[in-house]
Amino acid sequence: MNAVYDWFDQNGSVDYVVPYALGETDPLVDNNSVDNRKRNRRLEIYLVPDEVMIQQAKKGRINIGLMSR
Repeated sequence: MNAVYDWFDQNGSVDYVVPYALGETDPLVDNNSVDNRKRNRRLEIYLVPDEVMIQQAKKGRINIGLMSR
């Protein structure tokens, strides 16, 4: 998690980046095996668009398909 925050800090802005960990308190699966603990180590990124981004998307200037890779 810190590596991602550091990357944003070095390559852009962290003004709107809020890092927090949920793996231990909000696991996807039970933490009862090594494989399950691996599955629970994850990074979730949520993008909250502003009005400009919404307008660009309505005009077809944002390709959402590239974001799902």
